[in-house]
Amino acid sequence: MQASWADTLWLLMAEGEYYSIQDLINISGQPGSIVTDVLDFLTKYGFAKEMARTEPLFTRSSIVISPTLSMNILQCMTKE
Repeated sequence: MQASWADTLWLLMAEGEYYSIQDLINISGQPGSIVTDVLDFLTKYGFAKEMARTEPLFTRSSIVISPTLSMNILQCMTKE
């Protein structure tokens, strides 16, 4: 997964709004496989939250830095 897709999808989600996987596919124009992979990453590391109802819904977490910036910071920290 490319970090740019994580940022793109994360930025497309307005904070406090909930989106289905199909919503995010439509908004991003990306195939479902990419969207689900990115959502897995975003939820695993706390950039998005999943709420299960009849279908899973996702919302952007109130983290102030992007997934890519977070990954860059972690990479710098682990090199030292």
